[in-house]
Amino acid sequence: MSLYQSIENYIYKNIERVHLYRTIFIVTFSFLMVNLFQIPHGSWLCVTVVVLLGPFPEFGGIIHRIFQRVLGTIAGAMSAVVILYFLHDYLYIQTLLLGLLIPFFGIVMFKKYPYAYLIAVMTAVIILGVGEGKSLEAALWRSGNIIMGGLVTLLFSMIFPVRGTRELKFEFAKCLHLIDHLYVCTINGEYFDKHYLSEVKNVIISIRKQRKIVEHVIKESKHFRVHQVQLDECIVIMRKMSGIVELLNSSAFSSEIGNKFIGQLYSIQDRQEFLSDRIHQIILQLEKNSFETPSKATMKLTSSRSELQLLYEDHQDEHTPLSPYSYVWLNYQYAQQVFKLEERIDILFNRK
Repeated sequence: MSLYQSIENYIYKNIERVHLYRTIFIVTFSFLMVNLFQIPHGSWLCVTVVVLLGPFPEFGGIIHRIFQRVLGTIAGAMSAVVILYFLHDYLYIQTLLLGLLIPFFGIVMFKKYPYAYLIAVMTAVIILGVGEGKSLEAALWRSGNIIMGGLVTLLFSMIFPVRGTRELKFEFAKCLHLIDHLYVCTINGEYFDKHYLSEVKNVIISIRKQRKIVEHVIKESKHFRVHQVQLDECIVIMRKMSGIVELLNSSAFSSEIGNKFIGQLYSIQDRQEFLSDRIHQIILQLEKNSFETPSKATMKLTSSRSELQLLYEDHQDEHTPLSPYSYVWLNYQYAQQVFKLEERIDILFNRK
């Protein structure tokens, strides 16, 4: 593994910690720079940095927020400077125009750039001054410091930025690892209820997180905006895979007889190893960010069906918790989902 990959893996496994380090460095750097160069109204530069970084790491290196911050600052600053220049001593007219600016900014930018709308209104209020000197010079310094704060944040955020696309790959890999572990343990009959429910909960949490990350991924890349359907399908497929495993677990191991019955399906266990190998290949490609088109594969379950039918006939006098064909069918459906997921992953990430 290269040095870059090692750093990248550390970042995405410790996102909150890395965000804390980044915040400490950028805020202290800004504070030091403002005081060393005695920049007038420099506190607004530091405030801008803190607001843009936020309390939580944001995918995409907060670039889209910085763009909106600069857009809102320019719009609010230009409006406020014009008001100050022509109506410096007319408080009531300034108040009226400030009230009119709010719906104006809302019409122009709220729908497409809601954060820019917020910043435009805030900047106009800051520059017009609340209980401060309302000189034109102070207004220009405040505007410049807010823009400078955005540029400083942008500069440092470009160093190992947290990309939604890369985070989504890691989350896909994590979710697949959890699902595969569920499947293997279910086929081998190794689960206790409490442990099993905890594993299922982790899968659901991961899928919810994926849906949130996708919102940032489609902002970062035109490729993923075009293939948003495939992104959604990947998440749905993984939820289906976990759902099938839940059905297998509840059907096969709801009784001691069922456990013994299914445990003798050796051909199903062989296919489990085959499917786990395919899933591990997907996980490896996602983690290493290196993709190859998967080989075509089919899964015939004739031997499993005949094997299960023979067991069913041998145990006709015993109560079994499932039809012999249903268990084979569920395994077949699980395999189909794995093959579909391989195709979607190849379309999304293999861009050679």
